[in-house]
Amino acid sequence: MGYLIGVLIWAVIWGFITKKVSENKGYDGGFWWGFWLGWIGLIVVACKPNNNNNNNNNY
Repeated sequence: MGYLIGVLIWAVIWGFITKKVSENKGYDGGFWWGFWLGWIGLIVVACKPNNNNNNNNNY
């Protein structure tokens, strides 16, 4: 039972990390990438292009 709780806590931590990275890139959500995939989900979210509306790079 303790192992299951530990894995669940670890998954929730990764979920919040990927959610924060996703929000900083201008996307909603991102929690489930980290929850289910852990550090691989972090790589997926980190590789997404920025989607911020305040990005004024019109060259």
